[in-house]
Amino acid sequence: MYGNGDGVPLNKAKAVEWLQKAADQGQMDAQFNLAVRYDLGDGVAQNKAKATQWLQKAADQGQPAAQYNLALRYYHGDGVPLNKAKAAEWYQKAAEQGLMEAQYWLSDLYFRGECIPMNRAKAWEWMSEGRRNAGLNLARMGGTIAPTRAA
Repeated sequence: MYGNGDGVPLNKAKAVEWLQKAADQGQMDAQFNLAVRYDLGDGVAQNKAKATQWLQKAADQGQPAAQYNLALRYYHGDGVPLNKAKAAEWYQKAAEQGLMEAQYWLSDLYFRGECIPMNRAKAWEWMSEGRRNAGLNLARMGGTIAPTRAA
């Protein structure tokens, strides 16, 4: 509410205060959202270390967006030591929960054999699952993708 001014005056610091309370009680979505706030410096001083700590807590509880974002950090060495094998593990966990972005990246890792053994069959499976989820997301939005035509 406070974070976007929904029914109350916009107050990002107050939003962080409430997120902190929920995160401290173990609420994984609050932990993830608090991590995002620390990562961006939104309503709180930017702090990549705290962002990573909250991502880890949320990811450990199974929050798929936190798992995916933690994978990105390990893949790029952003605020954590570069560890592509650990990134693949977190991509796998998020992908298994249906997170389309993680399914894409996991597919790419299998296709290229980067930090996990090359397996084109698994690459195709994850790419297909990601495409299926993309279609479901598009259907939920009520949209369609119009075919393109050559000029």
